[in-house]
Amino acid sequence: MDLSLIRRMITTGMIVSYADLHERIGLICHNCVKFNGRESDYGLVTREFESFVDDTIVTAVTTASEVAAAAAAAAAAAMAQQEIENTTANASSLSTSNHS
Repeated sequence: MDLSLIRRMITTGMIVSYADLHERIGLICHNCVKFNGRESDYGLVTREFESFVDDTIVTAVTTASEVAAAAAAAAAAAMAQQEIENTTANASSLSTSNHS
């Protein structure tokens, strides 16, 4: 498995979450260190890459969570505004029918 396969797995829907992505990249890194040695040039670069990936995924998850929370708050505010408008319209309608 390599990074081009990871890309293909993302675009074809085989990787659908940050956890899936992290697991697959972790496997690549584990295998690289296992077969090339922890202190080999490949092992050293792989450990740096894995650290970068870990940090990047944490940032992506945090950002996605913040965006989802903001979207939920905006949707709740829109629903509350719609409820206020509906209540106002109903009250106005009742007031008009009582005067007839």
